[in-house]
Amino acid sequence: MNKTEFSFTLPFVAFALAFAAVSFMLYLSGGKSSYWLKKKMKIGAIMLTMSAASVGYQGCITTCYDMPAQNDISIDNLANYEIRVNLQENKYITGTIYERISTEFYFRITDTAYTKTFQLEQLKADDGAMDESSEKFTIMLSDSLESGIYMLNFYDYKVLAEDSAYASYPSFRLIVENNRP
Repeated sequence: MNKTEFSFTLPFVAFALAFAAVSFMLYLSGGKSSYWLKKKMKIGAIMLTMSAASVGYQGCITTCYDMPAQNDISIDNLANYEIRVNLQENKYITGTIYERISTEFYFRITDTAYTKTFQLEQLKADDGAMDESSEKFTIMLSDSLESGIYMLNFYDYKVLAEDSAYASYPSFRLIVENNRP
């Protein structure tokens, strides 16, 4: 036990013993003595303050609100985690990253078994820099994508082609129609 821990433990033990003694005196008075009740409340408040202060900044933050999800990726024109794109009409997927904390994002388009990668690129913010808490982005789909069902995966770290295709963020089903003449 180091000096700091000892300097906290000794007074806390002393207050705990005083709390026990005052509680016993309150018990002997049948719980009717306002003097012992006030003493017990004061000592208890001091002990609570000491224990709360001992946690310091390493404790958790208590709030009555749900915290927003960080790096929350939202895709425009999304229905049931599914994106439909006809490459003859539009080859862009747009969306927004809310509560952005990461500095770089990647996306990967794979087959539904996550075994073959068809497109892997860094996600770029529409304004050119990932420096705002909410960033809009646009993905330009490759012309080489054939008609079929794919998975669009997002990552908040650099991804290499040989890395596992499983995403750390939601994967979206991508249905591509490519009616080439």
